[in-house]
Amino acid sequence: MRSQFFTMLPRAAKVAMRLRRVIFAWLVRLSGGTCGKGMLLERGFRLLQGFHPGFDFGKDVYFGKNATIDCVPGARLVIGSNTTFTQGIFLGVCENVEIGDE
Repeated sequence: MRSQFFTMLPRAAKVAMRLRRVIFAWLVRLSGGTCGKGMLLERGFRLLQGFHPGFDFGKDVYFGKNATIDCVPGARLVIGSNTTFTQGIFLGVCENVEIGDE
């Protein structure tokens, strides 16, 4: 019984990551932003200023553990496709910032 529990942990982590992605993408789109498919959000991801129309995420964007985005309302954050952010990064956006897709 105990060994079955430990074999299920990696699957539970993958399910949690997919669930975070679905909820995050839904909230971004609901607020007027765009979010491509394949985004992955590790645990500890934080969005400090809340959701607003200034977010534009491309396909296959990855945020590592404990990543934080602080994008003030009225600012625009564009992250291109196939962009990776490692664990513990902090993105602070006060105006318009574009990362990737060059």
